[in-house]
Amino acid sequence: MDLTLLVRTPSPFATESLWGFALRVSEENGYDNPRHILKLAGFNQYERKTASFPFNKLATILGKDQSDLEPIAYSKNSGNNSREFFILGKSLGNSLKHYPLRLTKPSFCPHCVAETGHLDACWDINLSVACPKHKCQVINKCHICGKDLRWFRPGLLRCNCGALLSDSPRIEVNSPVTELMAILFAKIHGKSVSNINNPNNFPIREMEEISLRSFLLVIPALGRFNLVGHLSTAEITPINLVASAAEVFTNWPFGYHDFLRKLGAHANYDKHPTIGLRKYFENYYSSMFKQRTSHKYIEFLRDEFVNFGLNEWGESVVDKKMMRGMPISKERFVSSAELSRQLGVSIRTVKKWAQKGKIEIKEVMANTQKRYLVDLENLFIPPKVKGRVIRMREAAAFIGIPVSVLKGLRESGHYDIQHMPRQKPGFHEADLNVFRFNLLNLSPLIRESITGNNDFITFAHIMEQLQFWSKSGKADFVRDYLIGEIHSAGRIGDSVEQIIFKKNDVLKYIQSCRVAYSACTISRKNAADRIKCDIQAIPGLIEKGYLFGQQQKPSRLRVDGKSVDHFSKNYISLGHLATQVNSTSSKLLQICTQLNVTVVPIPRSYKGGTAAFIKRSDLTTLTTQIKVTNRRSSR
Repeated sequence: MDLTLLVRTPSPFATESLWGFALRVSEENGYDNPRHILKLAGFNQYERKTASFPFNKLATILGKDQSDLEPIAYSKNSGNNSREFFILGKSLGNSLKHYPLRLTKPSFCPHCVAETGHLDACWDINLSVACPKHKCQVINKCHICGKDLRWFRPGLLRCNCGALLSDSPRIEVNSPVTELMAILFAKIHGKSVSNINNPNNFPIREMEEISLRSFLLVIPALGRFNLVGHLSTAEITPINLVASAAEVFTNWPFGYHDFLRKLGAHANYDKHPTIGLRKYFENYYSSMFKQRTSHKYIEFLRDEFVNFGLNEWGESVVDKKMMRGMPISKERFVSSAELSRQLGVSIRTVKKWAQKGKIEIKEVMANTQKRYLVDLENLFIPPKVKGRVIRMREAAAFIGIPVSVLKGLRESGHYDIQHMPRQKPGFHEADLNVFRFNLLNLSPLIRESITGNNDFITFAHIMEQLQFWSKSGKADFVRDYLIGEIHSAGRIGDSVEQIIFKKNDVLKYIQSCRVAYSACTISRKNAADRIKCDIQAIPGLIEKGYLFGQQQKPSRLRVDGKSVDHFSKNYISLGHLATQVNSTSSKLLQICTQLNVTVVPIPRSYKGGTAAFIKRSDLTTLTTQIKVTNRRSSR
């Protein structure tokens, strides 16, 4: 059979599309579409539309060797009657069921074609929806006739209607899409992804490791999951699919976390009987990580998914199996059972602490059952160290301070707890040793001769003998010593009790403490003078709740000045009123009974009997009756 060669037989460019090369050969030889050269090469109807494009036939009519076109071929025989598919030599696998190739409806950037004179193989990939160089969408329709573009047309930039495709309007795309396209093009061309500008903070290092085949599987999968609840399947287009996937990778890993939160919000969790992270995101996890052959290339997506569950999600817990081999620094959300294990206490104790408000436990529903999650972000988990946990009295004696002082320091946070749960009662030996060392370390060892000097006073004497007039006074003294507000003169031994202070410094501190404490309180005598009542009635008024008082010790009772003023404004003593109207308390009581005036009887502490008070609002009624009674007596 005679073989007719073409007039023009150009060679393909290194990155040229195979179908685009056939169109370019047709155009250079003056044909109105590639159908003529394909017929000349012996192509049948089926061979024109598949990825099994017989490039060897095209090479024959060009007078070229098969190896000249093999680098841009779509498929090759891999033995055993099997076929493997490629794009510029990059494997697409043994199947095209995921439709990675765009074989029937071409799309491309007309500006790139105008500049290079050929169609790049990147445009043969379905996900190539935008040009990273010109930052615009690809065209797939004629801007004049509105019909879909076809391979069988007059030229690279010429539509069947005669329109020049380079005049197509330009539709710009956002930065994340162009960056994702730049990564795709680099993989197709066999270039390094790490050299790409990364303004959107994509996980470039991880993307470098993904194979092209895995990339073409992962991008549409992420895009579809990110569009859940936003678009129906019929509304999803390649451009919004890629834009949706680019959104997931933007500002890594925070964009990925936002994507997972939206995905979790649409999960129907009521159907799952557990609070496991994998069950919560079952559809996503199974689709992305369970059965994918590309799993090893997207391990970073799985690892970040687990990190999201550990530290961000807060609606489920992560199974320990999912964390194997992962560099986990902290696990934020755990079950109540896991918290009890970490703290070394029972689950019952954990629930009691939650009821008392010592820890926060979140209730989540799983298949109509309540499950409990704990956020460890603000919860202290102590390291496990050897040592006893002892009660408060023994702990105070070990340090050398009163029980009330140790209790006050723990409540204020100046006794640091590092070796046991802070919710747990008792004191760990390791924490006690650290606290005792800190007290001693602030006072250097000195000569014992200073003990005979009356200008100095020991820590033991301050704690045992001196009065601060305040429950927190001694604890405040120890606190101010620890933070450097009060300085010691040294210590004469290795116990806390033997720390020495200047006597004048201590007395000044106590005086200032008493002044501060007494600023809002007054003595019983001053309270009685303000109210104008018997001093013995003050304890009774406090007991009945009319006044507020503080019992420093049996011989010292202080009364809140504001409560005294409030009571004096609203009540008056009948004894004081009797003196004013030249009467007696018993007579006034009789009048109050006649007029149904309420009398407040207050027991007196030592004399016995009661002190009577009435409301000042009843004073007018009472004094009017007193005047009438006095006129009758005078007559």
